[in-house]
Parts: sequence; structure tokens; C-alpha cells
Amino acid sequence: MILPAALFERLRDGACLRVQAPLEARIDHLLERYADLIADPLAFNEKLQRLVEQHGHRKVEGWQALVTAGAWRQLAQVLVTEHYDPAYRRGGEGLYRRIAEGRDLSLAALDPASLAAAARMLASPAG
Repeated sequence: MILPAALFERLRDGACLRVQAPLEARIDHLLERYADLIADPLAFNEKLQRLVEQHGHRKVEGWQALVTAGAWRQLAQVLVTEHYDPAYRRGGEGLYRRIAEGRDLSLAALDPASLAAAARMLASPAG
């Protein structure tokens, strides 16, 4: 998908919101989102292989070993803390112009009902 340049620039200039959630909730969310990969460990390991350039062979091989062992919660935890969090920090700081003004949204869970409630609250005039 290619995002039109004008829309991309509007996103870069838009208000920022940092969603904060406990690590366990983030792990649960990742496991739900990765259900298709968990069902196909070989494909999961192939996708992880693409991260070698960014993280190195040793780290990716460790993640792949977790896939092979079916250690899904442990894998999700290391992916959140060693891959996603650093990537979001790097990406957000240079991409979004108003990130310093961003506000925090703390959520106890990231299940569909919690996310829908947060979306309703943000869409309301008081949100």
C-alpha cells in the first residue's frame, strides 16, 4: 500500500498519542496478532530471518529457537522489549513532528473491547 504524500505529511504533523499498557497485556496482544504465524512455525522463522541485518544472527537464531520450542510467551516478550520498543522509539522521534507534545493513554488491556472503548473515548468531544 502506498500512502499519498499529502496524507503522509498530515500524519507527520498530527497530534501524537502514546498508548501505554502493561507488558503482559502487550504480550497477549502480540500473541493474538501473531496467531497465523504461531500456526506455521516455519513461516514464522522465515519472517524472523529478515531481522538478521537489524539484530544480528545470534539474536535472531535465539528467537527462532523459541519458535521451534513453542515458547510463545517468552518469544513475544523478547520481541516487545528487544525489537518493537526500540523500533518505535527510533521511528517516532524522527517521523512525527509533534511527538514531544504527545499525550499518554494508559490502558490496562489491549483486547478488542478495551481498544474499542479507548477509540470511543478518543472520538468523543471530551476525548
